[in-house]
Amino acid sequence: MSKLKLTKTELKTQTDALKQYRRFLPTLQLKKQQLQVELRKSRDLVEANRREYRELRSKLDTFVGLYADAGAAEFILSNLAVQEVIRSTANIAGVTVPVFEKVIFSEGSYDPFNVDFWLDGGLRTVRDLVSLLEAGKVLEEQELDLCSHCRVEAPVCGGGRVKYPFLDDWTALWYYEADARSSLLRYKFHGKRSYAAGYARLLGMKLLEQDQAEFDILTWIPISKKRLRKRGFDQVQLLAEKLGAELRCQPVSTLRKVRHNPQQSGITGYAQRRANVLGAYQAIDPAAIAGKRILLLDDILTTGATAGECARVLLTAGAKQVNLAVIATVRQHKTGR
Repeated sequence: MSKLKLTKTELKTQTDALKQYRRFLPTLQLKKQQLQVELRKSRDLVEANRREYRELRSKLDTFVGLYADAGAAEFILSNLAVQEVIRSTANIAGVTVPVFEKVIFSEGSYDPFNVDFWLDGGLRTVRDLVSLLEAGKVLEEQELDLCSHCRVEAPVCGGGRVKYPFLDDWTALWYYEADARSSLLRYKFHGKRSYAAGYARLLGMKLLEQDQAEFDILTWIPISKKRLRKRGFDQVQLLAEKLGAELRCQPVSTLRKVRHNPQQSGITGYAQRRANVLGAYQAIDPAAIAGKRILLLDDILTTGATAGECARVLLTAGAKQVNLAVIATVRQHKTGR
């Protein structure tokens, strides 16, 4: 086997890179250990929250007959309106996570001293249940944020430098392999819809970190009606809804699929895939996207044929530019260029 020869400059560059790697490796290992510890704590808190909720619900069920009266039910419902859920954030091992503070309920018009104690107690118990539900939501978000497989084990994509036709730029969270591939297959084909929130949170953070969250319209690549009926949900639309919540924007449906074509995963070669999706999409309202910067969302990027066709349709309809964001992409890109 021939030896690799480096110039003095190249050798120095590689040596400096190795020194830097050795310098930061202990810190990275420590961060991984901290994340794993905090993940276990978060999971324990989630379970404790669920136990407390079940116990309180069971306690309330024993007195449910007392609240069967229409007047009692109306009293509780009229004083149960949530005014605000107070949250804060904390930094755990370099990860910013949400923290539940409290639920503020709208002030009721009743006087506790003029209400039967069991009725006032029932209202307080139901309010406690609502607070536990909200706290549970935040704890589950913490667990997603700290997930060791998502943050440490999954193969992180370094960035999209390969150019795809009609796309100005693109971003991927992971490489489509190992844990990331298994996770996406469960999400798409085995009904794990809850994964969408975790994907969206991590993808949203990556877009913000890379200054790629500047756009006018967030949209997604739709699936056909036939595939929607078979699968039961549009996995990319759900992802868009969750990402929109993370980035504080409302996703907009800009494309419709007008032709049901064979799945791209069963077709090899860029030219064949390109022909398979040609003319499969139409812009819904060209006037709404004229001059707009579009962030197009999909789950997996392989040859870029589908994303490129959708971008072409959007640009033809008047969009200024189209960027793509996906959960995972392949390492070896074949774009037909």
